[in-house]
Amino acid sequence: MKIEDFDLTEWLKFLPEEGKLLFGEDRMLLLRQDTMGRLWFLLNQHLGQELTNTIMTQFGFRCGYGDFKVLNQILHIDDNEMKIATGPMMHNWEGIVHVQMEDISMDLIDNKFFCKGKWFNSYEAENYLKNFKKFSEHPVCHSLTGYASGWCSAFSDLETVAIETQCIGMGHDHCCWEIRDIASWEGKADRWVAYLKNSTENISKKLENAVSELNHLNENLEEKIQRRTAKIKSQQQKLLASAKLGAIGEMAGGIAHEIKNPLAVISGHSSVIRKKLQKSKLTDEVLLEHLDKIDSTVEMTNKIVNGLKNLSRDTSMDGFKEFEVDQLLEDVLGITKAKFKTGRLSLEVLKPDEKIKVFGERVQLGQVLLNLLNNAYDEVSAIENSWVRMEISKTKDSITFKVIDSGSGLNEEAAEKIFDPFFTTKEVGKGTGLGLSISKSIIESHNGRLYIDFDSKNTCFVVEFSLNPESSKS
Repeated sequence: MKIEDFDLTEWLKFLPEEGKLLFGEDRMLLLRQDTMGRLWFLLNQHLGQELTNTIMTQFGFRCGYGDFKVLNQILHIDDNEMKIATGPMMHNWEGIVHVQMEDISMDLIDNKFFCKGKWFNSYEAENYLKNFKKFSEHPVCHSLTGYASGWCSAFSDLETVAIETQCIGMGHDHCCWEIRDIASWEGKADRWVAYLKNSTENISKKLENAVSELNHLNENLEEKIQRRTAKIKSQQQKLLASAKLGAIGEMAGGIAHEIKNPLAVISGHSSVIRKKLQKSKLTDEVLLEHLDKIDSTVEMTNKIVNGLKNLSRDTSMDGFKEFEVDQLLEDVLGITKAKFKTGRLSLEVLKPDEKIKVFGERVQLGQVLLNLLNNAYDEVSAIENSWVRMEISKTKDSITFKVIDSGSGLNEEAAEKIFDPFFTTKEVGKGTGLGLSISKSIIESHNGRLYIDFDSKNTCFVVEFSLNPESSKS
């Protein structure tokens, strides 16, 4: 019989009534290509590349070795080259790969064997590229090299090893392969030999090592994640502190001026009291008048100092607490009024007469309002007759702060980027661009919103968050 006359369908027995497909007396299976690809992918994902290559190579070897034994019993071929050729023929019929043999030579008495050729349409290379969507650094057709090794070993009664020298999975146009007796490789096929000769015990040991290594990596990963999370939280706290001090720093000039003036007033009243006392002209009425003015000046200075102290302190351990809006305003306005007064810029605060209690981080919310007032001041302070207004309103469930300035609003480009980190409309050296980005994060951590009101004819930033303690927690 000529090899080209062989028809595999003549030797397949379809027994649907038994749920079997036989090749000779051996049971065969029809499997989808993508299931083999998925199996290979999962093995590689869970066991690693080396163990997967071993399993696929030995799987292929068993298939090739068994196919030769069955086909040899069926066909009774005496010609050695035809026996070898039936292996590629089986591959072609089984839909595994198209094989083109190029050279074959053997001397079985001297235990020498050589064969080489090409593979086209390798199912294994196709699966690899489909699953990984990139080229491999090494050949990927391990079940095919295993099959070739098994077929030729069964035929020759020698230990033969097939390797790929080119592979579609590596980006080549086709796969090239060679098969030799193990001695003739002279160590050049050690990788493929290792895949073939790994025993079940070795595979199990490698698997145990792989699992142990994976567990170790997981432990290290958890520790690294914890360290990295702690580092990120620390950096966030430092960033918040930096932005907070930056906002206070922008008010520093006005604060210094506003504290210096009360000290001068106190000094002046003290001087008048001393002079009148020396001239015996200090009456109780005059003394009380001067002391009242000193007390009111001290109270005003105390508000500035308290505002600075409250807004600059470390709040990392504070958490969410209930407090009155008036306390928040006292912190913020104690600082900002100084700058606005020095810059001769009108600052108006409109709020309900009722006492409003909110739930949140008082210092962080104060930082947000301070940033917004700073920004408003910087935008309009150089314009005549400019003003800034804060409007506070509440509903049953929420509170709203609006910071409005006399500017005509932001242009479209600035409005799109205004909350991005490091974006700023201020002059170089006047702003880092972190204020609004961090402010937005703070309000979002209170399950609220910080946004621009584009319906306002003036520049208007809006802060909204819930009055409900449970809703305020992020």
